[in-house]
Amino acid sequence: MTSDHHAMVELAIQWLPFGGPPPEDILVTYGITVDTFYQRILDYRGTTAVPAELSAFARSQLRPRASRRTV
Repeated sequence: MTSDHHAMVELAIQWLPFGGPPPEDILVTYGITVDTFYQRILDYRGTTAVPAELSAFARSQLRPRASRRTV
């Protein structure tokens, strides 16, 4: 797992209360679309990219949000 993977999960978690990170921030920071960003979040869930201290509530909110963005 790279530091970029961890940073993506952290960014998604930080912006969770606000509906997710702004698309322009994702594009400028990672050079990918919002859909790709959330697909990667889904791919990383359950891996070491998701901090162990992340609350169950945050996990429960992050998964559906990412799923909705990739459908």
